[in-house]
Amino acid sequence: MENKIKFIIIGLISVLVISFLITLQTYSAKTSLLKEREDLKRENLSLANKIEEGIQDARRFQDRVSALNIDVDRAIREKEELQSKYNVLVKTRDQILEELKSARTKREAPAEVQAQPQLGDTYWAGILKAKTDLEFQLENIRNELKDIRINNEQLQREKATLDLEANSLNREKQDLQRQLEYNQKLMDSIAQELVREKNDKFQIHDNLKLIRNENALLRRQLKSLNNRKISLERKLSEIQKNKEGRQQAQVSKMQGQSVELPPIVVRPKAEAETAALEVTETKEGSVLAINRENNFVIIDLGQERGVKAGDTFKVYREEKPIADIEVIQVRQEIAACDIKKETTPIKVGDIVR
Repeated sequence: MENKIKFIIIGLISVLVISFLITLQTYSAKTSLLKEREDLKRENLSLANKIEEGIQDARRFQDRVSALNIDVDRAIREKEELQSKYNVLVKTRDQILEELKSARTKREAPAEVQAQPQLGDTYWAGILKAKTDLEFQLENIRNELKDIRINNEQLQREKATLDLEANSLNREKQDLQRQLEYNQKLMDSIAQELVREKNDKFQIHDNLKLIRNENALLRRQLKSLNNRKISLERKLSEIQKNKEGRQQAQVSKMQGQSVELPPIVVRPKAEAETAALEVTETKEGSVLAINRENNFVIIDLGQERGVKAGDTFKVYREEKPIADIEVIQVRQEIAACDIKKETTPIKVGDIVR
């Protein structure tokens, strides 16, 4: 019984140690997960800031592209206007050339034709001046068209560069969004793990509370068993004292009477050993007390009769076996035996062999 109680106490202590270790491990894992969650939050914030900055850069680039498109459209309109002016100037130049050709033909005409009124030098000077002005304007228009083409090509290159930068920013934005979604999923999984660990921790606390309650109950049971053991030992000592008192009374009674000793018989050595063996092997006693609550009996066979812990006996009533018992504690003249098997309830006075 004591060994069982010791094993139970050792098991409870081991369970408490294991639960403490599990709780400590859970707390450390929870701390690491919380730290990782905070890191992921900070990383998500930085990624969100980067996404916001990328969006703002994309908007700025889009605004620049729009402004460049407006400039290109304005340049195209100016080019068309200059082209129309150029066409007008070309037409004017062609008309002037036609007029000059007609004037030359008139100068080379016969005398009768030349007899007509001729134009003055002032008119031809004005025509030459107009021609020079038109050629100068035409050259300026050509230079402006060349500058516009150069600006247009430069704007087209800048537009292509901005388009590439906008595409790269869009790809970066998509990558950041994917990373943000992955971090969000990871945070959700970490939150679920934290919830599971929290539930496991609560379950461990509940189990620990149950174990503590069972430990307290077992301690109370152990205390009651110790009290019963003490009371049983007292009863055993009282029974032993009563038996010793009865034996002393019998001895004192026998001292007042004459004792007739049996005759001494001399036997051979082999017969003497056989008789001694029969005496030692024959252990017969009776039941002195019964404890039904703890399932054991007290018999009047002890150490002086060679009884030791672990010996087994049968209980007889009217020469019929009714129970099997096993010695668990031994004193000088009595022993406590555990009831192993019982077909008929044992009574005080039954024979034990």
